[in-house]
This record gives sequence, C-alpha cells and structure tokens, in this order.
Amino acid sequence: MRQFPVFGYHVSRQAIVSLLPALILCVSTIAPPLLHGQGAFTSIISEHVRLRIPAEREWIGRDSIAELQRCYLFIQGVTGKKLPRLVQITVSWEAKESGVSLEDASITIGMNTPVALADSRAYLQYAAIRELARMALLELSEGGAAREENRFILEGMAKILTHEYDRSSRSLNAAWAHCHLMDRIRPLGFAPLASWATFSGGRLDLRTASPGITFLMTCRELNGRDRLLRLFASLREKMLPDGIDDAFRMSAAKLEGAWLDRVRKYAVTEDVTVGPEEDAPRLQYMAMEPGTILPGRWLTVRVQVLDRNNDLLPESVYLEDVQSRRITRGRAAAGAGRIKLELPIETERRPGVYGYRLIAIDEAGNLRNWTGTYNVESTAARE
Repeated sequence: MRQFPVFGYHVSRQAIVSLLPALILCVSTIAPPLLHGQGAFTSIISEHVRLRIPAEREWIGRDSIAELQRCYLFIQGVTGKKLPRLVQITVSWEAKESGVSLEDASITIGMNTPVALADSRAYLQYAAIRELARMALLELSEGGAAREENRFILEGMAKILTHEYDRSSRSLNAAWAHCHLMDRIRPLGFAPLASWATFSGGRLDLRTASPGITFLMTCRELNGRDRLLRLFASLREKMLPDGIDDAFRMSAAKLEGAWLDRVRKYAVTEDVTVGPEEDAPRLQYMAMEPGTILPGRWLTVRVQVLDRNNDLLPESVYLEDVQSRRITRGRAAAGAGRIKLELPIETERRPGVYGYRLIAIDEAGNLRNWTGTYNVESTAARE
C-alpha cells in the first residue's frame, strides 16, 4: 500500500481518504450567497472546511471542496491536530496576497496573480494546503514562528509540507540552487534572514522560501525527521538560537555553519526538469548591450523567456560572469516575459572574449542554463 513519507511518519492515502464519504457533508449543500466586497459569495461546507468563493465561480469550489478536506486531514495528521476544528477559507480574485488569521480560524487566498489566473483550481488547492500548513505551524508555536527572525523557517516548513502532500518534493531541489546563487550575491545566514521584510520584499515564493527549506533539510539530515516540529514547539517561549539547542541539542552556530557549508558546495551546473518538458522555461531571445564592452562598464543582457505556466519570476533569473564569478538577479523589463540583468566589468579586465551564463528557476523547480559570450575591448583601441 502506498504511503506518504512525512518527516519519518508514513500515512497511507487509504487512511486519509477512508473517512471522506462521512466527512464531506456538504459538497452539494450550498449556503445562501453572502455579500462580500464587490459581489455575492457562496459557501460550500465540508466537515472541517468552509469555503467562501464568489458565486460566479461556484463550480471551482464544488470541484475543490473534497480535495481541500483531504488537505485539512493531512496537515492535521502530520502536525499533531493543531488546526481548528473548522477553518474558513475565503477566495478572492481581487486580492493578490494570501494570509492566515488564528483569531478567526480563517484563511484568505488571493487569486489575482498570473499563476492563479492560468489555472485557478490548481492554484486554489496549492495555496490552501500551504496556508493550512502555516496555520498549524503558527498554532504549534503559539505565534512564535511569526516573529520576524523566525519567518524564514515558517515559510520553508510550509513549503515542504505542501510538496510532501502532493508528492512533488523533487521540486524542492531547486531551493538549493536558489540559495547557492543568492549566497554568492550576498552571504546568507541567520543575521540577514532575521529581517524577513527586507529579505523577502513582501513576496512568498520558492526563492524566498529557499533558505528555510534548505536549513530544515539540513536539520532533518543531521538530527532526524521527528525533531523538526519540536523546533516550532520550542519557539513558543524561546528565541531561535535557544529553540535550535532545545530541539536538536546542537548550537545554532554549528547548525548554521553546517547548513551554509552545504549551500556553498552545491553545484548549479545541470538542467533540472520537474514534470512535462514543455512546462520548463524556454529562452526565446537574448541580446547583449553594448556589443563590445569597455573595462569599468556594465554588461547588460536582455532576455525573453517563454513560460507556459506563468510561474517564472524575474528575480528567479540569474546572470553569472564566468570570469569574475559575480552573479546578479534579473528585474522585469518592458514587454511580456522580458527581463533585464546587469553586471559590472572590472576596470582591470584585459581585452578578450569572455563567457556568461544565464540561469532560470521557475516556481515548479524547473532549472535551465544558457550560455553566451561577450567581448571586452581596450580603452586604447577605442581612441
């Protein structure tokens, strides 16, 4: 019988779904429409999930309620029954952000994103399991995981549980690539991550969750799977360093060093495909400006990447100068899918032909490498 491996526990799918006929009380029972924001909302209710969704998208709710109930049972099982008995999930096509309220036992899922608009039903289920995981972890830590210095492990653990549920943990390998590249731009560590707002820029995506994912994977490998949730329980009253010592019997400095050592040794060299090949990023256009660069100037690369699922973020595209090994992240440029990346060329660079590498990592964990060359000309040759 196939089972879910979750941090040392094995939960069979049959055990999760066997009670569903009794638990899904109301897939076809629709409460009266409720007015909310710009239009009428409809409620669809199961044993543990009350889904509030715009009436015109009721069919998405009907198609999703059974899966949301399974999500609830999964998270309830692996976190030691830390979810409220009934969770209200409100789905909004006006909101961009998702969030959790422990006080109201409620979750809001914002659907105003390119990924959600491309496949609303799939995104709703993905966001619901992630937010249910965050709710349970916040309850387990009595809110301690929400402290600024702990947010990176909260988001990392929620992402891990999300992918454990849908058996897509291979996607998390891309977190190591993100961390390796980010660390070369600006060193990672507990200190820079303690300011979550600055590090994340208000975004919740694979890139920003990557430090937490890789740190917790390191903890799991060194200390066993059953101690990860103990870390969150320790955060009820303890700061992160003391919580680490309590959960793992290892100093925070030693564990941080082991984690960063693994990050810095990770080699980002090969393409990685998760799922269908056609879902991976495809380079359509790449151009360098100017055609020949002088020492002390900037190398600018403009690219356009085809992304069928709309889940490639500009910040998740990196440019590496092979000679200097410097790395920078992309930023959005004018035009759909267009990204601009810039790197400085040192003043002492000799004339010649040099290489650069473009690395793209989408939210599904697909990774692609593309290479190119650029010419450096001496200042004297221009005079």
